[in-house]
Amino acid sequence: MSDITAAAPAGDLVAVSGGKRRWLSVAEAVGFFVLAVLVGGLIAVGVLVVLHVPHGGVSSPTVPQLLGMEVTQWLGVMAATATAVYTAKISWADAGYGGRRVVQGLLLGGVLGFVLLSAIIGVLYAGGFIHFAPISFEGAQGVQWLVEFSALFIAVALVEEGLLRGPFLSLLARATGFWPAALITSVIFLALHLGNKGETAIGIANVGVVGMALAWIRYRTGALWLAIGFHATWDFAQSYVFGVPDSGLMMKGSLTVATLGAGPEWLTGGTAGPEGGLLCTASVGLLVLAVHLLWPKRAA
Repeated sequence: MSDITAAAPAGDLVAVSGGKRRWLSVAEAVGFFVLAVLVGGLIAVGVLVVLHVPHGGVSSPTVPQLLGMEVTQWLGVMAATATAVYTAKISWADAGYGGRRVVQGLLLGGVLGFVLLSAIIGVLYAGGFIHFAPISFEGAQGVQWLVEFSALFIAVALVEEGLLRGPFLSLLARATGFWPAALITSVIFLALHLGNKGETAIGIANVGVVGMALAWIRYRTGALWLAIGFHATWDFAQSYVFGVPDSGLMMKGSLTVATLGAGPEWLTGGTAGPEGGLLCTASVGLLVLAVHLLWPKRAA
C-alpha cells in the first residue's frame, strides 16, 4: 500500500508504506519517543530547580509532586506530538487526537475502567481474600486528596497513552503494520513497569496484555479517548477508592486501605495488587469484548 496519509482515513493504523518511507517512519517513531522523554525530563529538572527539590528527587513523593512530574512529562509528549505532526506530515487524528466521539470515548472508557476494577475487588472481597479499613474522608483534606488523585491519574493516562499509543504507534504501524507495532509498544509499556517495587511475574505479564488491549482500542475507535478514560479510572479506583497496590505501588490519601488475606497470589495479585492476578487477565478480555460490542463498528 502507499503512504498511510494518502491511502487510509484519518486515525487509521492499517496501511503500511514501503521502501524508504518504511524506514523513515521507524526513524520518525524513535525520534518522537526520544524527544518526548527528553523534553519532559528537561522541563521536570527545571521544575525541581524552581521548587528547590534536591536533584536526587524524593524517596516517597507526595501526590502533588507526582502530579507535577506527570504534567511535565505530558508537556514533553505534546511538544513531541506537535513536532511529529509537522515533520512526519501526519494529522492530529493520525496522532490519536481526532474523532467526533471524544466525550463518548472518555465516558465509556471511564465507566469500563472503574466497573472492571471494582468487579475484581468484589470477587476478592466475596471470597474473603481482601479486607478494608474504615472509609476515611477527612473534610477539606479529603476534598483536596480527591481532586489531587483525580488530576494525577488523568495526567498519567494522558502521558502513557500519548507516549506509547499516540504518534509512536501510528508511525510504527506505517512501517510494520498494526499488530507488530502494537506488540512493540506493549513490550515498552511492560518494560516501564519493571522497576516498580512489589511487581510480580503475572503482574508484569498483565501489563503487556493491557498494552495490547489498549493498542487495539486505539485502532478500533480510531483515537486515544476511550483508552485514556479507561486508564485513568482503572488507576484511580485502585489507588484512591480501594487503596490497593497499583503495579506494586501504594499511595497515601486513599479512601480506605486494603489488606490481603490468605489466598493464592495468582488470584489475589499479591504485592502487585489486582493487576497481579488472573482476574485482571480475565477483565482485559471483558474490556475488549465490551468495546467490540458497544463501540460503533469501523466503516469498511
